[in-house]
Amino acid sequence: MRRVFFFVVFLLTYSERPVWPRSRTVERFALVIGNNLPLTPKSPKLRYADDDAVATQLLLRDAGVDSLLLASPDADTQRMFSHVKAFAAPNGEAVERAYAELVVRMQAARERGSEVDFLLFYSGHGDVDRGEGFLLLDNARLTRSGLFSLLLRSPATRNHVFIDACKSYYVAFDRGPGGEREAYSGSQLVSAVPGKLDNTGFVLSTSSDRDSQEWERFQGGVLSHELRSALRGAADTNLDRQISYAEIGAFLARANESIPNPGFRPDFLIRAPAGNLRQAVLGWSVSHAVLSFPAGAWGHFYIETARGERLLDAHPAATQTLMLWLPDERPLFVRQHDGRAESVVNAAHSVEVSALEPGEPELASRGALSLALDRLFEQPFSEGDVLRFERTPPTYEVANPGPLSPRGKHTALRWTSGTLAIAAAGAGLTFSAFSLANYARGADAAQPRTRELNARVDSFNRASLACYGVAALSGAIWWLASLPPPTSISISPASEELRLGGVTFNFQGQF
Repeated sequence: MRRVFFFVVFLLTYSERPVWPRSRTVERFALVIGNNLPLTPKSPKLRYADDDAVATQLLLRDAGVDSLLLASPDADTQRMFSHVKAFAAPNGEAVERAYAELVVRMQAARERGSEVDFLLFYSGHGDVDRGEGFLLLDNARLTRSGLFSLLLRSPATRNHVFIDACKSYYVAFDRGPGGEREAYSGSQLVSAVPGKLDNTGFVLSTSSDRDSQEWERFQGGVLSHELRSALRGAADTNLDRQISYAEIGAFLARANESIPNPGFRPDFLIRAPAGNLRQAVLGWSVSHAVLSFPAGAWGHFYIETARGERLLDAHPAATQTLMLWLPDERPLFVRQHDGRAESVVNAAHSVEVSALEPGEPELASRGALSLALDRLFEQPFSEGDVLRFERTPPTYEVANPGPLSPRGKHTALRWTSGTLAIAAAGAGLTFSAFSLANYARGADAAQPRTRELNARVDSFNRASLACYGVAALSGAIWWLASLPPPTSISISPASEELRLGGVTFNFQGQF
């Protein structure tokens, strides 16, 4: 009887245990856009926006993401990636058509019971018009309101937006909350977009009016390359095969930390969905082959293909184990940043890199920007950096540029001061000419007439000097207005704890 009693108690206790719900499958879909075209016929054309789009497309396909590519690769990119086919050119009609197709696929995934993530990548030109940011397409602009309209139609559980473009901040966010510079915290960034987009996260190449940077060594945008490095596993410090916003943010901060000149230091902004920095952006299957690095002093290294495509850069701390997910193509080359060591990966299965063999030193172009960017990934990266980033997310300072954008203010000031300088200089020359003419007349004139002419000369001289003074002042104002204006946004950590390596992040740039 006692045995029966204990058996009944066991059954009742077991039946009341909570049943943990199985995690639902996450299916991911992506739209990748790359556009080299300039903003105006006189503006410089980008070199690597199409390369960034193609490389991102390949990464997403490797990770099992259902992705569509909108790009018009140039001749060099076509030769480099002849096996990659674009869905269409990056124009307005193609964006709508590709997105509509992805919406159908996402709805089908939701009907299968899956969670759905939608990823949008853009590399190209961006700018601000009348206070609203936009991304340049072949024949149209994708404005902030247009982007929000697109995202509001998304059936995805979560949206993730990645933009590598000049002034990308204004494509996701409006001007600051006030006319004075003030702290703009992560919680305010969460509320800076419509409430219905609380499920949307942003990773932006600029947290201000700054221009994004391309680097020939990466053959792409700096932010785009760093992001692909993070997503291929260089940021996965807890080795869970999921790359979170916190891991991306900490990885970007650490990679760029050693550049002392803020004008050269890449800028970025991260806003996680609903402020959840642990939200995963991308995941990798356990069946995908891994290139693993055990804990050790590997230093800064990079991996590239036989075609010369630089897949990723990494610099794990000496105590940090690393797992990298790479494409199937072989061989792959693992090279130390200084070019003094190299190993070749030929195996298609998972492999551990145990040693680097000596190789030929790399020849690199020099220059101020090249020397500055050479310090990317100088600081080793570990899980501790991710934890610090989670505990103390960045604080953004945003200033409201008012109804007229900074570019518009400077343009108006330049036009006004330049016009006034020319007019004043012209008036001064006219008065000087009158003065010389009256002086010449007084050479042979009678004494009373000479006094009259001398008085006129004095008046004309005073008038011309006044005009020259106005011209000089207006010219100085024109020159100052011609200088690139400072950005209206900076980023700095909210406490000493986010000073990675003792360096305080303070991003400032110029148009």
